[in-house]
Amino acid sequence: MMISVIIPTRDRSDSLKNTILSLKNQVISEELGLDYEIIVVDNNSTDGTKELVKDMGIQMNGRLKYIFESDKGASCARNKGIESAEGEIISFIDDDCTAVKNWLNEIALTFKNYNADAVLGKISLVLPAQRPEWIPEWFLEKRLAKVDYGIATRRIDDKDLVAANISFKSEIFKKFGGFPSGIEPCEDTMYSRIITRRGAVKFYCPGAEVFHWIPSERLTGKYFSRQAHRWGFVKYSLAQDNKTGIELLPWLFKELIKDILGLILNYLKGKKTEHFLALCNIYDKMGIAKYLITRQFNLLKPE
Repeated sequence: MMISVIIPTRDRSDSLKNTILSLKNQVISEELGLDYEIIVVDNNSTDGTKELVKDMGIQMNGRLKYIFESDKGASCARNKGIESAEGEIISFIDDDCTAVKNWLNEIALTFKNYNADAVLGKISLVLPAQRPEWIPEWFLEKRLAKVDYGIATRRIDDKDLVAANISFKSEIFKKFGGFPSGIEPCEDTMYSRIITRRGAVKFYCPGAEVFHWIPSERLTGKYFSRQAHRWGFVKYSLAQDNKTGIELLPWLFKELIKDILGLILNYLKGKKTEHFLALCNIYDKMGIAKYLITRQFNLLKPE
């Protein structure tokens, strides 16, 4: 069995090096007859990513490949990697994650033993020792995509896949095409729902674990408010049961006023956590408003 591991990256050469090293040091089971390749897809980096991959590739006997993708976006990078992949299984890991030593073995065994079409692995967060006390733990786990569905491998028809640690049979992309572009950071959610509706079988494997390393500069109100705005725009578009017309704007305006008042009151009372959450709610609803307006006036880009 051949596994193609794809790493989309942009300007994260420092963390990318650790990702590649974790893959280089995989313990491969001879019984499985497992082999693998690593494909780094450079999405317009300016920090020496190409040189890093070329240098590390010399030490890895051709196992590590470098590809450049000029069209910006994680979906474009992943789809470029899929085009070059030779494996029966195609796995994805983010450039700020590291894999446990038996990651590939666990992925291969899950496909073999359960006849899965897609496998989601466990994602554990590695947070800075010092971080803002006003950001709740549950918020970080949700917004930074922690994945932990227990200690047993199981089917997960009701769960969305998370791009930082997912694997597919290569034939899935031949059947359903690649990742949808223009809806980052929810392209994995969209693709997960597309293949689920069409009958794909998804499994969760806790042994296929990666660690998501979070830098301190990401734990800021600015980062999470921008993320909330983007998620508001994209995730509302994924909700099939939502109304999509301009008639929702009055309701949205009332909710925004409520959140703005909460923002001010919590600031005056010195409630930092509540103030932060209200700020994220405001940006989330601004994202929804942007989606409704662009849809109403046909400003959305065609798929």
